[in-house]
Amino acid sequence: MKWLLTNPGLALSGRRAPSAGAAHRQQTESIRSALIEALQNLASPGAHHLMQRIQYAGNAERLWYLRPEAMSVLASSHGEVRAREELARISMLFQDVLPAGLASQLRATGPGSVPRLSAGAARGLRVPPG
Repeated sequence: MKWLLTNPGLALSGRRAPSAGAAHRQQTESIRSALIEALQNLASPGAHHLMQRIQYAGNAERLWYLRPEAMSVLASSHGEVRAREELARISMLFQDVLPAGLASQLRATGPGSVPRLSAGAARGLRVPPG
């Protein structure tokens, strides 16, 4: 019960500290919802199939690797510019749930600007930070 020692207020109140795993799962579900929302109004069979794969992806890392396919489906329907904007918005949701090697692929262009991905990260490739 190490958590009792790290937060005495919770120990006195009898409540448990919130689980980091629960926050991780909640963020993963937010990502899943954002991906499905981006694809739900598309009538293509590819969009329907991808939404099923997103629904059954087991974790954030698997959702991360579905982004290139989402980019392809969105670009075929809305054009590349709009698809990139949508994927950049969704990709930023991954910040606190990816393993360090994948999270390093996320980067912003500057304070207050629209986040963007490196070229390799946009294609779902592992790219060294830099």
